[in-house]
Amino acid sequence: MPEERRNTRRVKATDPIPVLYPEFEATLRDLSEDGAFIEDKRPLKVGQTLRLRVPRDHGGIDILAMVRRVEPGRGMGVEFLEMNYSSREQLRQLVARLSAPA
Repeated sequence: MPEERRNTRRVKATDPIPVLYPEFEATLRDLSEDGAFIEDKRPLKVGQTLRLRVPRDHGGIDILAMVRRVEPGRGMGVEFLEMNYSSREQLRQLVARLSAPA
């Protein structure tokens, strides 16, 4: 079994959360305060950096991320590298909403 390397708990998106990055629009499958899995049949290469944008209706979050894992034909796991204070707070709130009992 692979060693778990996450520092924060990852939560499943109950409804699709769109994510935009240059020339692409995809969906977040799950996310944490440190990273996410992006469902995209055309994942980028491991090590590639990208600027992500979660639209305003889901918090208006801007993030610099790096691809850490690829599942061909399914998507990619990304680590969040950098975001401003406002985006960090919006991300925390989004993760908290997804973590809350229904």
